[in-house]
Amino acid sequence: LGGSAPPSKLSSWALEEARARTSRLSDETSLQVLAAEIGNFRVALSLESQGELEPRAGLKLATMLAQYWLTTSAPEGRNWLETMLDRYPEPTDEFEDLMLFANAHNRLGALAYQHQDWVVASAAYAKARSFAERAGNIALTVSTRLNEGLVLAEQGHLSLAKPILIESEEYFRLEGLTPQWLLTLINLARVQVRSGNYEAAKGLLNQFREANAIHQGPASIVCSVGQATCALLTGQDPTEFLDEIGEHEATLDIHNRALYYQLKGTAAFARGDSESEAIYDQKVAFLLDEGALVNDFDLRLKERLRGVGLP
Repeated sequence: LGGSAPPSKLSSWALEEARARTSRLSDETSLQVLAAEIGNFRVALSLESQGELEPRAGLKLATMLAQYWLTTSAPEGRNWLETMLDRYPEPTDEFEDLMLFANAHNRLGALAYQHQDWVVASAAYAKARSFAERAGNIALTVSTRLNEGLVLAEQGHLSLAKPILIESEEYFRLEGLTPQWLLTLINLARVQVRSGNYEAAKGLLNQFREANAIHQGPASIVCSVGQATCALLTGQDPTEFLDEIGEHEATLDIHNRALYYQLKGTAAFARGDSESEAIYDQKVAFLLDEGALVNDFDLRLKERLRGVGLP
């Protein structure tokens, strides 16, 4: 399609296809179609960067594809989004344009967050929040503010992050925005774990698990990770939660697989199984060399179990 279609036709096709497929990213067929057509999407984005498409078409396309790139190639997605945002640095005061820029910067923040580029992520989320506020979209404003809080937490500013997450949790719960509320519960639990408030974290994770079951949501790897971590740090058996993660081992991305092995190795250390610990340490080291990213808190769980008094 990319080699022969006129720019306008390719642009229209790319936007329609991306819109249809990225709305169903949990569908394996949609992922396969996106992967098969990624070359045509790249052609469409290249035409935009050369000024051959209607204004904003490339920015819309890069924003929609960002969710796909988060699961495949975050650096490529970030590059395209930054290219398009450089081309159109500011929106008009029209609602649709403000929302496009808010979502674009929010996705850029997510792509930078995945690769632990906290400076870019923080700046992108702040811009997203500014545009969402100008558009009068309260839910997106709260979501982007929540994302800013998550960056603060990753940077170690837990006292600044916690009130942001608490306010976000209350808003989503009262507004009945269940997916956002569940996500916020998980992230607030993570902050409580890092703050050493393990019982509070357990309560939030149990609340998530109950609500997720009621709403028939998908099993959450993040919840199982949080509960396994809490179990390890409070001297309890994490096997039940590690087994839940292990059921999805074949489908874990490189980052979550490294985290899973890190938890398995820590559990082996806690029970004095040095042979298994060494095996999992080797697996983690291999995945880190391959580009896996695991945050410092999780990488240093063994040191915390040794009682060295890490912050």
